[in-house]
Amino acid sequence: MKDHTSDFVNGLFSGDSETVENSLNKLLAKYVSVRDFSTKAPKENYYHGFINGLLINGASLIREQKSNLESGNGYINLIRKPKDASGSIVILELKQTSDEDVDKGKIAIGAIEQIIRKKYADPYISRTDTKAVLIYGICFCKKECSVVSKKLK
Repeated sequence: MKDHTSDFVNGLFSGDSETVENSLNKLLAKYVSVRDFSTKAPKENYYHGFINGLLINGASLIREQKSNLESGNGYINLIRKPKDASGSIVILELKQTSDEDVDKGKIAIGAIEQIIRKKYADPYISRTDTKAVLIYGICFCKKECSVVSKKLK
């Protein structure tokens, strides 16, 4: 788990959505059961907690992490700053679908568009101490996900 979690966190901070997606899919396949979704609570909440747990597990690489932080015209699902002094910010917007036939990539792109439309990243883009703003849209479907990223600064 530690290697995949490190790959996941390092991929986030380097803007490598392929590594993020591959490592996350390996972690989902190994640690998530389809029975984890047999609840009436929104399934997106489950994935939010799962990702938060992974990032806490990778705490040696992370300086600051926040969940459901108010920003712009809404709430950022998850935001992270790396332990090094690179000045990077990572913003994640998580989505979920139960429809295995839907294009998860399109939903992940919609998550990226939401970050931009609701101006979640704007306060960080304008800061002089922020060198890079990397945003990710992640769409989950059961034990799989699709990841899309974009560098805003």
